[in-house]
Amino acid sequence: MNSRGRIRCVVVCVLLSLGSAAWAGEPNETPIHLEFEVSPTPLPASSVPLVRSGNNAWKDFNAIEPGYAADITIVGPTDFIPFPNRRSGKDADRFITAAAMHRTDLSEGQQALLGILQEMYKAQPEPLRNRIDPNHPEHFLLYAVTLEDARKMAEIYVQFAADSFKRSVASYQASIKSTSDELAANQQRLSELGQSEETTGKQLQELRKLVPYRNVQQATDAVAELDKTLNPARVEIAGLQAKLKAIQDHMKTISPTNQELRLKLETMFVEESISLQVAEARYRTAQELRKQANDYVDLTQALSRILLEKEKVEKEKVPDLSKELQDLKERLPAIMREEPQIPTKIVIHPITWADGGQGN
Repeated sequence: MNSRGRIRCVVVCVLLSLGSAAWAGEPNETPIHLEFEVSPTPLPASSVPLVRSGNNAWKDFNAIEPGYAADITIVGPTDFIPFPNRRSGKDADRFITAAAMHRTDLSEGQQALLGILQEMYKAQPEPLRNRIDPNHPEHFLLYAVTLEDARKMAEIYVQFAADSFKRSVASYQASIKSTSDELAANQQRLSELGQSEETTGKQLQELRKLVPYRNVQQATDAVAELDKTLNPARVEIAGLQAKLKAIQDHMKTISPTNQELRLKLETMFVEESISLQVAEARYRTAQELRKQANDYVDLTQALSRILLEKEKVEKEKVPDLSKELQDLKERLPAIMREEPQIPTKIVIHPITWADGGQGN
């Protein structure tokens, strides 16, 4: 294989790889069926401007001598029509990449021609747009090696334009739905935050009537001090409980006739029971005060978080999403108006070359 042939092979292989990546995840669209008419009047190769260029791609094109050109009449909106030198994601390079995906439907010569066409698109702006007749609309000529290649290239081209439009519309519609859902979720969240603010505010207001704290730091300091009280109180209660049990155990061992000792132990039991009740009362009070201080800290911080989130949702998220949704809804009709017009019939022109014959 000569160097030029190897270059063409590499280009086609790259195209096939790119095509797989670009179209593997695309949804299956309803195929478009076209009618074709083969023109009895051939186009002379000399009328093809690209064959007169000195660029290597043009020389390769001239060497293949394509035999046909599918004539796509450009009418109506053109945003989704793939033209050369268009780099908006809907350009002719992507169309050629898409065509490379149909390698089983195209002849080997057409696959080589695809690589050359891709090079030509990069070398010169809009090389394939022609006005066959100055008094008629602009045309886009899709060059092909065989008649069947010309038909297939036209089908791929028209399908590509239609699918690009459908995907763009579907993308806008999906964005509208997701933005609308997100807006509704934030509006619901705003309502929930309003209810939480009311409930938490009332709880904090009632608690403030019971506690002396006026800020979180005071309540936090109180929790630390009460922790110091609770630990000794637990130790004291455990000691008093052990002492009472010891008195009870000892009372079981004394003689019934030893009334003096029994009376003494009973008096001690009463005194220690009172001490235990006092210690338990101090412990419960300290626990309650500690809980109130903790509740004050928790409710104050919770209310602060609620207010911050509510402000963010109310002043940022909801307005931003509302504007985004409005913009999407306003842009969609403009996109819908750009639907490409599918031709009912496509004319295929034979091409004659300088040697007097039709292409390869």
